[in-house]
Amino acid sequence: MQDVFFFFKQTTAYEMLRSLVCSEMCIRDSSTTRFSSVHVKQEAGSNVLVNGITLNNGLTRNNYYVELNGEQAEATLCGMSILDKEQQVDSYSHITHAAPYCTSNELFKNVLDDQAVGAFSGRILVKEGAQKTAAYQTNRNLCATREARMYSKPQLEIYADDVKCSHGMTTGQLDENALFYMQSRGIPRDEARMLLSVAFTSDVICLLYTSDAADAEDSVD
Repeated sequence: MQDVFFFFKQTTAYEMLRSLVCSEMCIRDSSTTRFSSVHVKQEAGSNVLVNGITLNNGLTRNNYYVELNGEQAEATLCGMSILDKEQQVDSYSHITHAAPYCTSNELFKNVLDDQAVGAFSGRILVKEGAQKTAAYQTNRNLCATREARMYSKPQLEIYADDVKCSHGMTTGQLDENALFYMQSRGIPRDEARMLLSVAFTSDVICLLYTSDAADAEDSVD
């Protein structure tokens, strides 16, 4: 039987006034190529949480575009991937601060095993006049093997002079001392690696549960 490959493309756009919780989880076959784009335009006083998780896929490209166009708008953008074999994930984000007194928080985490490859490119643009902006971007990556690769490019572009903005990136490997300690307590090495990987991504997972709780609260209201 010949190999079968699948191509999946998804584009989602939101223009909203109050609040939005958007959670995406990709669990597909390793023969799938997936392109996903999320576009969000926020007005004054709006609150947005976007959370994207990739757990199994052949080739994944995730695009996130967020515009904060009204005062006091808040955006939280999170992404996470756990990949193995020869899977690849490429995440791109572009957050535009076009109005003053807005806040954005961005967190992307990747766990790469075997020969998996990850890439992250994030850009925060603070336009002229968007004073009192608070924008934070963080990318953390864990390479579980020497063959895994991660490429990261965090970016800030600021045209206002009264802002608080930061970006940072780290890429590391599993803590061998932690692995040794867990094995000395009777935990097999493979399970210890899995537990440490899950712990590494716990803050993104917690936000996913937070978004589920928010959805339930909105449905009750």
